[in-house]
Amino acid sequence: MIRPLVALALLSAACGGATPGVQTANIAPAPQAPAQPYPESPAAWGEYRSVRNHMTIPLPSPAAWKIDDRSRAELVATEASTHSTLVVLSEVEPHLVNHEMCEARARELGLVPAGRISPIEDVVTVGPEAYDTRVRVGIQTGGGDDKRLVGHVLAFGAYVRKCLVVHLATEVGSEDDEQTLSQRLALARVRTVGGIKVDLLATEPDVKGAPR
Repeated sequence: MIRPLVALALLSAACGGATPGVQTANIAPAPQAPAQPYPESPAAWGEYRSVRNHMTIPLPSPAAWKIDDRSRAELVATEASTHSTLVVLSEVEPHLVNHEMCEARARELGLVPAGRISPIEDVVTVGPEAYDTRVRVGIQTGGGDDKRLVGHVLAFGAYVRKCLVVHLATEVGSEDDEQTLSQRLALARVRTVGGIKVDLLATEPDVKGAPR
C-alpha cells in the first residue's frame, strides 16, 4: 500500500509538476528531569543485613536497591533512579594491617575509581566499631562533552588483620544538579558509611547474605 504523501509526490512527478519540498520541524530535546535526592526522613531509610560479611548497612529507600551478595567477593548494590552503586568488601588478611595497607589492597583489586577526583573531605577516623578508617569524599567530572558529575564516598578501614572497603558512587547529569549530588554524598557519608555496623568477633565471611 502506498502512503498518501508518497502517492501525491509520485502523481506530481507524473504530471510534470515539481515535487513538493519536505519541511522539517526543529523539535527541541525534552528537558532532562531533575536528579532525585536521597530521602532525608529516617523513616525512608532501612538496613541490609549481610550475613556473609557479618555487617549491617543502612540504605536510602532499601527496597529500590538490587543487591548481589553472593556471586563475587565483594557485595555490589545498585539503585537505578539515582544512578548509585555501593561496593563493600570485607577481607581477612594474612598479616596485621592499617588503613593505608587496606587502601593499597583496594587499589590492587580495582575497587578505587580511576581518574582525578576533586576532594571534599579526607579524614582519618575510628569506625565502624574499632576500625581505623580513612574516609574520602569527592566529585569526578566527565571530559569533553560529557556533562555528568559522579560523586564518591570511599572508606578504607583496618582492624587487626581485617580490611573493610566501602565505595558508594552516585551520578547526576550535569552541574545543574550539583546541589542534589552534594545532598546524596552528605547522607551517604553520615548514614551509610557512618552507620555500618560490623561484628568484630566474626572472622571469615559466610556463604550468603540476607535482607533485613
